[in-house]
Amino acid sequence: MRATDLLVASSRFPTLYTGRDDPLEALRAIRAEGPRFVAMTRGKDGAIALTEDGRLLESAGFAVDAVDTTGAGDVFHGAFTYGFLKGWSVEDTLRFANAAAAINCTALGARGGVPGLTAIKEFMG
Repeated sequence: MRATDLLVASSRFPTLYTGRDDPLEALRAIRAEGPRFVAMTRGKDGAIALTEDGRLLESAGFAVDAVDTTGAGDVFHGAFTYGFLKGWSVEDTLRFANAAAAINCTALGARGGVPGLTAIKEFMG
């Protein structure tokens, strides 16, 4: 963890890694080990993040008619990385990543619904 700057984990990882059942406590414990930003995905419920200044952010998921959730985490991570590298706010980056992952779930297969930038922005309104 000392060599990690940004950690976006699955919903189970923080608890498994720290042994703490409360997600916020688990994220704080991980952050104390070095990463300046920690977050966890929560599937259809979106994501939560602990920012560099210690704020907890909750980013709601998007309601879609899910066909297949395969690849949703990978799409979330790719979209999160895109927003981060663009210098977007944490809030906007998490919302964008949630939207991309939700769209991916509307098609069959891990890559069947991977959306492009225009599709994500249109979906977000």
